[in-house]
Amino acid sequence: MRYQVQQRVFSLGDRFDIVDEQGQPAFQVKSHLLSIGQSLDLLDSAGRQVAHIQQRVLTFHPEYEISRGGQVVAVVQKKLFTLIHDRFKIEGTAGVFEMTGDWLNWNYSITQNGQTVAQISKQLALFHDRYGVDIAEGVDVPTIICLVIVMDEVAHLDSEE
Repeated sequence: MRYQVQQRVFSLGDRFDIVDEQGQPAFQVKSHLLSIGQSLDLLDSAGRQVAHIQQRVLTFHPEYEISRGGQVVAVVQKKLFTLIHDRFKIEGTAGVFEMTGDWLNWNYSITQNGQTVAQISKQLALFHDRYGVDIAEGVDVPTIICLVIVMDEVAHLDSEE
């Protein structure tokens, strides 16, 4: 299944629109303005919360929790000492995953046990970030979309330092 994740240009806080391969709205991401660390909600097309992303503060490296139904389903940690490309370790109820960027950190692969479960590709766009996301059959779509958002948040965090 293919999705497009596009950041809204003019909005208070981070907002993303996610459409499916037919161009139909599938999800939306809205940030909480007054929170300690990044706090974002993944909403379905009807506006119901599907997942919550919360940045852990006071950590040695960027770290985020993804929760669904009030339960943490994944913890995402950016690996610090990588020479050429970003790497993230994801541990959760579905197992251990790794998200690895290319040398420009525009394209990412998400793998589990050496098997690719999703591909993320940054697309050229003025004034905002836009990604194409290809997700393998049977993979948890909301969690993968959350990983795309975390990757984008960490990329912005790095550029602001």
